[in-house]
Amino acid sequence: MAVQSQPVKRPFGSKFQLRVNSSIFSRTSLKRLVKVVLTASVVGILTINSMAWMHARAMTHFVDAGDRTAKPETLSFPQKAWTLLTGVNIPKPRNVSSPTDYGLLYETHLIRELNGVSLEAWFVPNPEQRALVIMFHGYAACKSDLIVPAAKFHSMGFEVLLVDFHGSGGSSVVRQTVDNLFSLARARFTFSRMSDALAVHMKDFGSTL
Repeated sequence: MAVQSQPVKRPFGSKFQLRVNSSIFSRTSLKRLVKVVLTASVVGILTINSMAWMHARAMTHFVDAGDRTAKPETLSFPQKAWTLLTGVNIPKPRNVSSPTDYGLLYETHLIRELNGVSLEAWFVPNPEQRALVIMFHGYAACKSDLIVPAAKFHSMGFEVLLVDFHGSGGSSVVRQTVDNLFSLARARFTFSRMSDALAVHMKDFGSTL
């Protein structure tokens, strides 16, 4: 004789309770997910901004000693990771030669700025006094890098003034700032009486002006 199975009767409230619990669980999970995403976003933004700040500072603040960071293709993976986190290492550019090495007589001048910073400059006089050419080096360089073109200007009858930017060569501080146009204007004002005509030569920071 076949036995007929009887359907199991469940209280109506248990199904409703299950739906309520699922809804509460979903809302809790969603809140947790939103919190995790927001936290990760904030941490990511702060990390990226911190790295950008460190790179900007490393690019504008030279160190007194040490080796310059090598090219990326020559670095190992740990070195690349460390450089990515902390920025590059750039020693303060030093003048390794002088105009006398190229047969030019010169005078050393200090251009005092309003904030107490001094810029070192080499003035190369010329008997012809055709005009005064003020020369500024490029980024992470110094005025000794300009001696060869300065000698060419001098051979054409120009007086030449070679100026170290902030943080380079014989100038004070180790910070290479972007307010180099102020240094340019200061140098022009200081030496404008040396010649009736002026020309300004800038390398890498723009072009010849």
